[in-house]
Amino acid sequence: MKICCEPHCRKTVLVDERTESPKEKQKRHRIGVFLVFGNHFEVGIWLQIILQAFASLFMYLAVRKLSGRACAMLVLLYMCFSRTSMDEGLRYSPNMLYLCLFSLAFLFCAVYIKHSE
Repeated sequence: MKICCEPHCRKTVLVDERTESPKEKQKRHRIGVFLVFGNHFEVGIWLQIILQAFASLFMYLAVRKLSGRACAMLVLLYMCFSRTSMDEGLRYSPNMLYLCLFSLAFLFCAVYIKHSE
């Protein structure tokens, strides 16, 4: 289901996601963020930054549990200062949410592995 992209329009239209272009998917995601936070573009960017911070924290904790502090610091520095992660943190897409969920799952796996040893 897709919401009409016009600001004055509130109707919904069925959309086949297999034939939808990447630009239309990005527009649909952007509209979903506006429905949650209102018409405040900056709030969505802050949400992306917060998700990136949590993903970095979860990844640091997981790697520290498995490999030690030195490796964990390298991962944390890479996740905070790499050009790719900076660009993804400032772009509306679900990638930061996916990274945060992946990092949390990785942390759970690391805790389980250390607990079972």
